[in-house]
Amino acid sequence: MLGLAEGRPLSSQKTIGKSDRLLERLEGELARVEVPLSYSSELYELHMHLRYMIERMHALQRRTTAGPQVG
Repeated sequence: MLGLAEGRPLSSQKTIGKSDRLLERLEGELARVEVPLSYSSELYELHMHLRYMIERMHALQRRTTAGPQVG
């Protein structure tokens, strides 16, 4: 997996946590965005995509924290 806009692998727990916090901050900012009704479906799709990426980062963080599994 590549880092956000850096083109480097996400390998460290610190980098994952930083990216996760950035995405959650963006989610908070996005919650305050107002758009005309004609754009509401696009805004909803953006909310859903952002939530999906946050969940993926959480899963990656859990896998990284858990370490290698035996068996």
